Amino acid sequence: MRQLYYPSPRATADFDRALDADLGVYHNQRGGGIGGFLKKLFRSVAPIGKTFLQKGFEIAKPGLQTAGNELVNAAGQYAARQIETGTNKLTKKIGKRKRDALS
Repeated sequence: MRQLYYPSPRATADFDRALDADLGVYHNQRGGGIGGFLKKLFRSVAPIGKTFLQKGFEIAKPGLQTAGNELVNAAGQYAARQIETGTNKLTKKIGKRKRDALS
């Protein structure tokens, strides 16, 4: 169980003073800033971008299907090669008996 920390009133006052001194610059800012503008811009552009993405996927679908089929074929061939080499290594290991000091 963690030990609880209860700051003294002096420690609390020191912390508050340090925080006020450090963040004093930020109290001078006014207005919405560029974030409000970008938020409105993004909200107006998002539906257009969504439409472009959907159309782009429709256009790219045949190419993606071909690439997916090639990827599956290559993965199958790679897996078959790995299984074949694994079984070859396994039969080689089983075929030889290990020699030790007692035999």
